[in-house]
This record gives sequence, structure tokens and C-alpha cells, in this order.
Amino acid sequence: MNQYKLLYLLLFNLLGYLPVLSQENYEKGYFITIQGERQECLILNKGWLNSPETITYKLEEDTSVIETNIHAINEFGIGDQIKYIKATVDIDLSTDIVKYLDKKRAPNFEKKTVFLKVIIQGKISLYQYKKQNLLRFFYSESASSIEPLIYKRYYRNGLIFTNDYYLQQLKDLLQNFNYALLENKKLKYNAKQLRKLFISYNNTELQKAYPLNTYKSLFNVRIFSGLVNSNFTIHREYAPTYTLPFESKINFIGGLDLEIVFPYFKHKISLAVQPSYHNYQDIKINSTTDSTYAFIKALYIPIGVTYKSKLNNKVAYFVNNSFSINIINDKIKEENWLEPRSDYYNKNIFVNYSIALGLEYNELINITLRRHFNMNLHVNYGLYQSEFSTNSITIGYKIFGTKK
Repeated sequence: MNQYKLLYLLLFNLLGYLPVLSQENYEKGYFITIQGERQECLILNKGWLNSPETITYKLEEDTSVIETNIHAINEFGIGDQIKYIKATVDIDLSTDIVKYLDKKRAPNFEKKTVFLKVIIQGKISLYQYKKQNLLRFFYSESASSIEPLIYKRYYRNGLIFTNDYYLQQLKDLLQNFNYALLENKKLKYNAKQLRKLFISYNNTELQKAYPLNTYKSLFNVRIFSGLVNSNFTIHREYAPTYTLPFESKINFIGGLDLEIVFPYFKHKISLAVQPSYHNYQDIKINSTTDSTYAFIKALYIPIGVTYKSKLNNKVAYFVNNSFSINIINDKIKEENWLEPRSDYYNKNIFVNYSIALGLEYNELINITLRRHFNMNLHVNYGLYQSEFSTNSITIGYKIFGTKK
């Protein structure tokens, strides 16, 4: 399979993911209009990484799609997982990118009307605003206005300093509340630690703690083993011409699956590197005097994209498309009782295409079917051409994984 066919085949299969990724995931939710009316509906859950300005919804499953924006609604939510409220707040627009830090310690406030993500709802509530590299947190006490928690990095005299005024704000806000990280000034300006603090403080007056639901990159390591069926054929293209199909063989295969799960599309897309090793050998009796031996050792390194989707809470299916870098060490040995024949040694790196599909249980165990398409192991030999392909079935087990 030449490089152009490989490229076309990979692009074709990757394009096949697009309709799946673009499938719209509408979930039960609601919004409240600026007139104060609550509307139950189905909202398109985009798994927002940034604070949205618009939402897309349908009144019923089979009705048309409608889009509305921050000017028309005051609040929206999806199930008990997501809630955003509209608020006009002072937002510090100072960048946190090192090379663009300014020299002022004071925040650069600008009054803006935005959707704030509700993290904690209670006696004292916690909110988040995120837009690209900008992350800001806010709080409100009972029915009082929403105020910013101030944190800013700034540059002065060749050094980077931090305005951690949010620590003093929280001490003043949560008076007589003993919280070790806050007392030791080690409470970080992030959603995870602030959420824990607010849950602990609100205690019995906590109304709702919304899940952070922030998708991050994950890294997983699996080991796998199973059976591989190998097919090998030699074509001699000069006199005497012949095609020599060797016997299909089943052998053991084993390897590693290294996976980086991207923080997009609800963790459905990942980049996988899956090195594996197996060998193949066979003898072909050509005549009463001729025989040909084939010895092949193969290290496959497929590098590709995996799409995964859940069938239920426990079971997911996945499809993988990969370029495979293959290190092949093979030996073709011809024997003749009447005259000496040559041995042909070949150690080379080949690139071909592979596709896999499988099922995963409980994010721990999977079963995978994989097809490695034909390779010509003797592309540089004038006398011989060959075809080598494999089909495998393996069982994998996750030995390491980043927590979600």
C-alpha cells in the first residue's frame, strides 16, 4: 500500500468521525427569561469550556432548533449538573500570560454583563467566569450583590509578583471559620480548592454543590495480549514467475496502549500509541526438491485517533484509525536438494494503515479487533515482492489512568 493510498484512506476514515462528533446532544433543562418566566426545554449541552453567551434549545425532541442569548434570558440550567446565571459584575481583564503581564498590582476592572457558572449555591455562593486564558471567581452573600475574588499576577523590576487579596477577602467573609489552607495562605485560586472551602463553610446551609464538570486531558496506560492471524504471500516477478502463498498462522501478540484523552467532545476523542510485538514462521514445500522458509518478527507501532462513545453506564464502544510504523525483521530462505540457493534478509521500517474497533467495560477492560493492511516487505528487492497482513483480537487492562 503506497503512501498516497495510506493518506487518502486515513483522511477518509477521519472524516467519517465528523458526523458522529457533530451529533447534537440535547438534554433536559430550563431557562428563565428577562420577564421572569421559566421555560422547560431541551438544551444543547456543549460542555462549555468558556462561559457562553448564547444557548441553543428545542421545546420538544421533534421541534425546530431555537437560539437565544444573554440579552433575552437571566438564567439557564441542564439537569442538576449545570447552572449559569446572568450578572453585571466587575471583571479583572488582566492577562495571566507571563510575557503580557502589566506592572500594576491593582486589578483592571471592567463592568460587564456575563453568564457566571454557579459552583456553590448556599448562604455564601461561589461563581466562575472563564474566557480563553481568563479565569475569575466571584462570591455573593445571601441576597447581596456578586463580588469578585481578586487575584492577579504582575511584573515589576524583572520579577513576577502576585496580588493574593482573595485570601484576605475570604478571611473577612468567613469570619471565625478555621480552614487550614486559608489560615496558612496555601488556598489556591482554582475551582477545586475554592469549591471545597465553600462546601465546608456552608455546611447545613448548603443548597447545591454543582459538579465542576471541567474536562481535562487524561493519560491512560493499558497492557494487552491476545491472538494474531498472519497472512504472507511471496510473488516472484521474473522467470520463473510464481505466487507462493504461505499458510495462515495464529500466534500470540502482546503490547502497550498509551492514550491521551483530549478535553473536548466530552472525552470522546483520544490519541493512542499502541506498540505490539509478534512473530510468524512457516515452510512452503514447492516441489519434491524445493522448499521456502519464511521467518518474520514484527514490531507494530500504530499511532492514531480513537473515538469512544458510551452504550450505557458501564459499556462503551470505540473505533481507532491509525498510521502504523512497523519495524520488520524477516528472512526468506530457499532450499534445493540439488543446487544451493540464496537466503534473503530484510530489516526495514514500513508504514501502513490499521483500523480497530472494540468494546470497553467500566473504563478498565477492553476487547479489540484490529486489522493491519497489506505491506510489501520486499519493496526494495527486484526479484521478490510480498504481501503481509494481520488480524488480531486482544484483551486489554488499564494499569494506570489519570483521575477525571
